[in-house]
Amino acid sequence: MEILFANSRIEKLCSSKAAARKEYGARCADILFFRLTQMETAKDMQALIHAPGHYHALTGTRKGQWACRLQGGLRLVFTPGA
Repeated sequence: MEILFANSRIEKLCSSKAAARKEYGARCADILFFRLTQMETAKDMQALIHAPGHYHALTGTRKGQWACRLQGGLRLVFTPGA
């Protein structure tokens, strides 16, 4: 899957391990980059549902968005197919 970013700040954090480590710490940055790799290599959303990281659809005002766990209470929220 192709990954597009909502803004330049998020793109920088997801493109630079150094920036992600500075913002979130080494462990969380490593998990973030692992999740991004999972998303890039997934054939479709069905593949992600069964991948580690608890990928799940959101509800309510975030209907249409998905999330996966990073570390602690941090989540990576994304919109598939956008």
